[in-house]
Amino acid sequence: MEFLKNISEKMKADKKFKLAVYALVALGAVMICLNLFNPISKSNESSNLDMSVSYTEVEIKLEKILSTIDKAGKVNVMVSTRKENGNEHICGVIVTAGGARDIGVKLKLHDAVCTALDLEKENVEIFEMKEVEK
Repeated sequence: MEFLKNISEKMKADKKFKLAVYALVALGAVMICLNLFNPISKSNESSNLDMSVSYTEVEIKLEKILSTIDKAGKVNVMVSTRKENGNEHICGVIVTAGGARDIGVKLKLHDAVCTALDLEKENVEIFEMKEVEK
């Protein structure tokens, strides 16, 4: 409390100090407002994954979970985004998987991505991963 009293007295005595204090308070208020209204930091309500993380992290999470599907093999994921009304949304996903030549595995991967990201089926593509030459 003594600290605030000292600041108050100094503000009364020194106009430059008073302006500096008001400027700091205004700057703090602006920073708080920017943080509250930043659409990137808010979670995407249309997704089951935590979208407050970067899309690279979403890709990594998807790769991890999809690679645990039986016979999926190695999996790579690319997430495509679009800005709408200042918010970034996932609009499509491409997956390549070693096991995607098996139609059953391909369907499981497709369904898993659609479910995880709450995407329409036509916005997700699954492709067979080419074999790496030794």
